[in-house]
Amino acid sequence: MPRIWEALRRAEDEQAGETVEAPVATGQRRSKGRSVREKLLAVYQGIESSLPDKRSRVIAFVGANPGEGTSTLVREFGRLVSRELAKRVVLLDVEPGLGGHYEQFGVEFEDGLDAVVSGRRQLEDVLQPVHGDTLFLGCLAASGTSASSVAASARFTELVDELRQGFDLVLFDTPPVRNSSTALLILPQSDGVVMVVEAGKTRWQVADSLRQRVESQGNSIVGVILNKRKYYIPWSIYRRL
Repeated sequence: MPRIWEALRRAEDEQAGETVEAPVATGQRRSKGRSVREKLLAVYQGIESSLPDKRSRVIAFVGANPGEGTSTLVREFGRLVSRELAKRVVLLDVEPGLGGHYEQFGVEFEDGLDAVVSGRRQLEDVLQPVHGDTLFLGCLAASGTSASSVAASARFTELVDELRQGFDLVLFDTPPVRNSSTALLILPQSDGVVMVVEAGKTRWQVADSLRQRVESQGNSIVGVILNKRKYYIPWSIYRRL
């Protein structure tokens, strides 16, 4: 991923006040909505090509720092894959409320997987449909229960396997690894990781450290979303990230 780190270096130089010429790439003037859609479709294609032997895939979206847009991107990714590709998708909010998923989808926050772990509810009872029967929303914990205690339980591993049976894609909206012990418990349950980094804010050294930490957990990075405002690499390369 050297091109990504180079792009981050250039963005960092610009933030520091240095003059950086950003080449105008073909397609740069496309609408923001269209570019995001194409970017997310490219991520899905990357997941499929990286994990060709899995019928159902468990993917964690994780950023290097808070506020990089990870929650927005994983939510739009789930919506896109559900609506346009007709896949059954479940989005699990690792830290309920921080991603704002319940508000964005207009559903009420109820029980989480902690209620299933404790035996109070069944798995299907805590997953709320937000788009017909193809997109569902859930969370790890509610009612003050620690999300890390849920992720560390033996029952959680069983629940992930159950989710694989019912969905084509299981998405975790995961907090930044360096800020959350829960994230380190989630990653081993995942088949792959999509990294979200923001050029102009995230230093390339921080992003590279995140990559190394993800890989040290035995995970493969199946996609990278460079979330930024200016293009520091050619559009043809950006579309393949």
